[in-house]
Amino acid sequence: MGRDASTDVVLLNAETGEAAAWPVAPIPAAGSLALAVGRGEQSPIAAFGVVAEVGPAWQSLHGGRIDARIRLGLGLSGRSEGGAVVAPDGTLIGMAVAGPRRRGLVIPATTIERAVTALAKTGYVARGFLGVSLHPLGGRATQQGVIAVDVEPDSPAARAGIVVGDIVTTWNGEQLQSARDVLRRLGTDSVGQSATMGLLRGGASTEVTVTIGERRRG
Repeated sequence: MGRDASTDVVLLNAETGEAAAWPVAPIPAAGSLALAVGRGEQSPIAAFGVVAEVGPAWQSLHGGRIDARIRLGLGLSGRSEGGAVVAPDGTLIGMAVAGPRRRGLVIPATTIERAVTALAKTGYVARGFLGVSLHPLGGRATQQGVIAVDVEPDSPAARAGIVVGDIVTTWNGEQLQSARDVLRRLGTDSVGQSATMGLLRGGASTEVTVTIGERRRG
């Protein structure tokens, strides 16, 4: 029915019959026990360990807002990805995904619920959209920011007056270092919001106000 690449959530329509709602666990504390469970070719599979680290909300590489950083103290095989991570009392902590060096991470159940609600309603999770391709300036550049190498016609960036060759230096007064700095500001809650972007054009500084649009894709 829909896919949200930013949180690794896919919603499927399947004939499964009635099933009780799975109680959701609170965000665990570091040192708590956790069980990652899934289904292999021949039998269920499981990995047991502790919650190694718990931190605040963060943003995935694809711009999804993850409600908490939960890292498991165990390596995660490819077969376990997408499986449930369960607390000792059987409540659902979230979904297992592999982080750097295949260390186990958890997408919290609250994040999954938010993605599923959007996918069931529209088939996609909206993200902020500017319509501009941005590249770093290069290692020898003395100016900080990112350069616009392409601007889509009639996009939010184009309507704000951004043109190819503009160096985008700030977002609402905050210095930009990379294109990722822009991406992480284009989450679901950014759609329809306005942002003041500082530009360097032909050596002169200026500012434009952009109304962030909506990107309708997974």
